[in-house]
Amino acid sequence: MSDEIVLTAEERRFFWFFPPAPGGVQPPEHVQSALLAKKLVAKGSDGRNWMTVLGDQVRLGAHPSRTEG
Repeated sequence: MSDEIVLTAEERRFFWFFPPAPGGVQPPEHVQSALLAKKLVAKGSDGRNWMTVLGDQVRLGAHPSRTEG
């Protein structure tokens, strides 16, 4: 398994809102950019960010992660 993923409290809070639903919670752009950089979400052909396999593993607790801040 890869290294532990470190998320900020804000990233963790918005992590559950991918892909964003029309009319639903829209994660702030800086959170989307941070999660893209960590390869937890990826830009889809429709322009929305979608959860990656790694992101889904972190979300389900199958990949080590921790929250700071």
